[in-house]
Amino acid sequence: GVFAAVVTYMFQNKEAEELQHELNQYKQELVTLQRKYEDLLAEKAQASNRKTSIQLDILENQIKKDFDRKVRRHPLVEILGINGTGPLHQGRELFIKTLQRGGKVRFLLLDPQSQAFSDRSHFEKDTTGRIAAEELASFYILADIANSLTEKIAPNLEVRIFSEPLDRSLIMVDVDSDDGLIMENPYPKDPGYRGLSGEMFIWRRTSRDARGFEDNLRYFRRLWDHAAPVKLNPSPFQLSAWPYTK
Repeated sequence: GVFAAVVTYMFQNKEAEELQHELNQYKQELVTLQRKYEDLLAEKAQASNRKTSIQLDILENQIKKDFDRKVRRHPLVEILGINGTGPLHQGRELFIKTLQRGGKVRFLLLDPQSQAFSDRSHFEKDTTGRIAAEELASFYILADIANSLTEKIAPNLEVRIFSEPLDRSLIMVDVDSDDGLIMENPYPKDPGYRGLSGEMFIWRRTSRDARGFEDNLRYFRRLWDHAAPVKLNPSPFQLSAWPYTK
């Protein structure tokens, strides 16, 4: 009876090990398929005018994976841009949900009162103040997001401004984890083009693209460390005049 019990136990244990091995294989295949899907989205973004929508799809999927883990991980989202209007306008609800569930969100924007901002506006041949108006909208969207947070989680939304020339935008998530990723949008080098019209690349820490990941991470960290924190003003927007006549 003891011998039979031992044999049964060994058989069941071996069967469990085989099942675990199969499960690990399926998990790895799922990760591979997910990365292929993200690469296909990146290729699609190159020929698309909807880069921000595609980037937010990838970001939302990564955030969902964090919250769906057996041991939940709180995502860290970090965004760099001239004014961040695209991600903020389309991703407002995603950022609120991420913050309310314990995640952190950081925005690093170009100082609208800096020479670098003026130079950027001139480079894009902005003669109407469009870029400044977009950044104004961004600050009010950020204030709107902040107003939706409790006092306890409000510090998880951080905003800083910097005054250096900018050559790319970045959307980064979980960069301190092995499966972190960075979406880079290098700005076009020719005058008159918006930054958004550039290419898009996805970089991961654990891949052959790790060097691109680390270079962009260092770029963001340097700007972030020297940037000025700002306190968002919750006062309602006061419009002096609409830019049209009738």
